[in-house]
Amino acid sequence: MRIVRTVMRSWAGSNGYYLDEIDELCLAVDEAFAGLLATPPVPTAITLRIRPDGSDVDITASRDTEAELWPPVSAQSALIRRVLATLIDEVHFEQSDEGPAIRMLKRRTPDLGKAE
Repeated sequence: MRIVRTVMRSWAGSNGYYLDEIDELCLAVDEAFAGLLATPPVPTAITLRIRPDGSDVDITASRDTEAELWPPVSAQSALIRRVLATLIDEVHFEQSDEGPAIRMLKRRTPDLGKAE
């Protein structure tokens, strides 16, 4: 998890995100990984894809092992969804080509106070 947070922090910092935005992205990635790990059976690998989309970012975390139930339905998954909803603009639990995945979209609002 430390490596994933470091990669997310490094990517966001090098792409002009502010400290609060970087923290939100790192927390969201943590929560997504927790959700993917908590769903039985335990996956052998989790893949993180970070795709810039204009000024926004599209992040997908997927597991390589099929889940017993996807999207998960439990108190823990409900908490993960709630936390992600406070950090990220769009959250989707989906079935990707790589396996069960959590896809997150973070939109950036233009900084109107900045001079061009």
